[in-house]
Amino acid sequence: MGFFRAKPEPAGEVAAPRAAVAKARNPKSVPNLRRRLLLGQLLLKNEDWSAAEQHYADLVPALTDAFGPT
Repeated sequence: MGFFRAKPEPAGEVAAPRAAVAKARNPKSVPNLRRRLLLGQLLLKNEDWSAAEQHYADLVPALTDAFGPT
């Protein structure tokens, strides 16, 4: 019954962007905002809903500050 097996954790896929975001000197720079957006997309792709929710809750204010509300 393979239907109920847990999905393997793609650690490398999420770990690299997470490390790049953590090392960033300027967290509000455009390249770092792109990395953070990529990390959020990977979290959603891997169905890590609670981590993605927290990630986007932190990311949206930074994106709004950088690019405006619209």
